[in-house]
Amino acid sequence: MPIAAEAEMKGNFLLGVEGGYASRSGDVITNIPVQPFTHTKGQSDNGGVWGVLGGYQVQCHNFLLGLEGKVSWQDFGDTQTFQYRDLAGNSHAASAKYKRDTVFGLTARAGYQLTPWMMPYLRAGAETSSDKMIYTAADTTKTLNLNHSRRNVRFVGGAGLEFPLIENASLRVEYDYSSNSKGD
Repeated sequence: MPIAAEAEMKGNFLLGVEGGYASRSGDVITNIPVQPFTHTKGQSDNGGVWGVLGGYQVQCHNFLLGLEGKVSWQDFGDTQTFQYRDLAGNSHAASAKYKRDTVFGLTARAGYQLTPWMMPYLRAGAETSSDKMIYTAADTTKTLNLNHSRRNVRFVGGAGLEFPLIENASLRVEYDYSSNSKGD
């Protein structure tokens, strides 16, 4: 006797806010081809992240698939200062500031409801922002100011846990990774 199986699918729109803490790091490379001289300085800063997100998700039994878009802002912009000496022994003061404007992202999310009160999930997608590097170097006679802006696209991936709070509301705890974009 054949048995009929039926999968119950439920879908819903979602809207939320995000807040968190982020850290980033990279290298500032000063290259003076006249001398020749190259100096590399590691730079890192951290700060708050906040934003809004929206999307649509479908749940079939314990499995969840969703698509989410987000707009977020990062409170970074720390200026790093440092000193270096060129091959002639001259001392130079320099500073570097990396600023990221509004971040727009689109990610897919897949989860599995382990218990009624916890669902682990994975996230993958892309994000873009207009980033700016402001570099200043000075010695006793000259000052060099460089500003470089460009739109960057980065891979973003993450893992998290979602906990239902009340009907139609939940809390997520998530770790995200954004790849480095290559500069020109």
